[in-house]
Amino acid sequence: MNKKDLSLAVVLILLIPVWMLFDAKVLKPRFPDAPAATPTPEAAAAPVVETPSVEVKDTVPAPAPVVASNAETLQPREEVVEAETVWLRNDVLEVELSNLGATVLFADLLDYPATLKDKELKDGVTVKLDFSTVAFPALSYNMVGLNPQTPLEISEADDGRVIFRREVLPGLLFTREIILAEGYALQVVDGWKNTSVTGITVPDVSLYLGPMFPREEISQKFGPFVSIDARHPPKTGTKHYVKLLRKAVGKTPDVFEEKISLPVEWVAVKNKFFTQVLTLEDSELPGMESLTLRAKAGEQGAAAIGYAQPSVTLGAAALQPGQTLTRDFSYYIGPISMENLTALGDKQEELIDFRLFKFIVPLGKLMMFGLNKLYAVTGNWGVAIILLTFVVRMLFWPLTQKGAENMKRMSELSPQMKELKEKYKNNPQKLNAEMSAFYKANKVNPMAGCLPMLVQIPVFISLYGVLRVAVELRFAQFLWIKDLSEQEALFFIAGFPVNILPLTMGATMVLQQRLTPSNMDPQQKKIMMMMPIVFLFICYNMPAGLLLYWTTSNLISIYQTTHTRRRDAKTAAKSSSASTPTSSLKPVKNPKSKKG
Repeated sequence: MNKKDLSLAVVLILLIPVWMLFDAKVLKPRFPDAPAATPTPEAAAAPVVETPSVEVKDTVPAPAPVVASNAETLQPREEVVEAETVWLRNDVLEVELSNLGATVLFADLLDYPATLKDKELKDGVTVKLDFSTVAFPALSYNMVGLNPQTPLEISEADDGRVIFRREVLPGLLFTREIILAEGYALQVVDGWKNTSVTGITVPDVSLYLGPMFPREEISQKFGPFVSIDARHPPKTGTKHYVKLLRKAVGKTPDVFEEKISLPVEWVAVKNKFFTQVLTLEDSELPGMESLTLRAKAGEQGAAAIGYAQPSVTLGAAALQPGQTLTRDFSYYIGPISMENLTALGDKQEELIDFRLFKFIVPLGKLMMFGLNKLYAVTGNWGVAIILLTFVVRMLFWPLTQKGAENMKRMSELSPQMKELKEKYKNNPQKLNAEMSAFYKANKVNPMAGCLPMLVQIPVFISLYGVLRVAVELRFAQFLWIKDLSEQEALFFIAGFPVNILPLTMGATMVLQQRLTPSNMDPQQKKIMMMMPIVFLFICYNMPAGLLLYWTTSNLISIYQTTHTRRRDAKTAAKSSSASTPTSSLKPVKNPKSKKG
């Protein structure tokens, strides 16, 4: 491959993200997919969502019955219980529970301010996840005698534990114990006891997670972020349903619903920074046998998914007289933190969707691990990003240095290469053979100059995936930057945000190009001169943390290039001085004039 073809290949690789953004932002909105067929009655059955951004007005799914072993349908036990709420709280989480269905209505994440202004206030508002605006709040069942309209008795309650109970049908006692110890995970133990003298079959029922919506204070660019994930053992593994949902909600005017007939180890619903994860840890009853996805369209573009709520189907079981069977759940409500999710086990950290190619995901996890370790040392996320940049560049320093020396050597040999091209311009095969021999004779490699750039592309992409979803950077400040997870937006001119870092990044790219030796022809140089403008356009609204990394990386490259130039200049000066002959004759003094 000659230098011209190689340069064009590098440019095409760098333009891949340009095409991806152009496709997502321009082509798809202008040329949407054909509308889908009319939804089936099953798909139309979905919860009612009452929020400013999502208006869902669908029917509630019919509750599943509980039947006796003799196939005689049992009726719910009539009991009047007042609606009550109870709160569980620890240092990081407060949840509000309702005795109607023993559900979770709200969750306050006490360590996360709702807005940047709240962070600056001593008693600012914290992030509050609202699950009460839908027909099925979090941890709702949908069976006869046990649904969000069913009042349960609160038999025990204290700061970290509450027990609900009700004879949901004659002879069938249901209890739910919810425990909040440390951290963001609730322990939920659901017990079913047959108090009758005959067998009872509890049919398969649906258990709902709470809904998730895009948060107004969080930018939805480069999303969508509202989505549903699940882990399906044993072969499928972790599945991110964002692509399926984004495509489906654009074709469905109402709530999209689809059943995934795969066993479920855990299921999660999330927005950009926060998530709910339901895991069945231990069960004497059949487990989570299938998953149902629900979603509705939001705004156009990255916020295309404006509402998502999954449910799982729990398998049926027969209860003998006097028998009690339980299911133990872990229900996490908190930040999408690698550290927190890893501690939960069952590979729950895989719900962090870096939106990367599979072979780059391990690199993304390594970058997040390194970033967290550097923050633990420095206490500032901006400084941690700069130090991470230095670490990455130091690892690539030998490769980058060798590439720079090779490009310098190629530049020195440019006149001879031009002579060969002119001599064999009508014989491409002969030209390639002569160029190969020329490279070998002069010990240069046309690939060596581009290799450092190609190797660093996966690093940049992986860091982009990390910084795009890192809850640690939410409202993280550095110098004039108020939030490293968002664009700077220092001020606005006619509604247009003014960002310093992307402009600095573009300027450093131009300077870097001018300092780098090159033997490109004029056409190639024009293409490369456009690259800073293209990347400025792509990256202008990107998170400040990512641009801080790129700008720092460019500055390190500029230093490396100038350092190499100065070193080479000193070496050349010494060589020139050593090769200049000096006279061995001693200077002769003028003789004194003698008086005659």
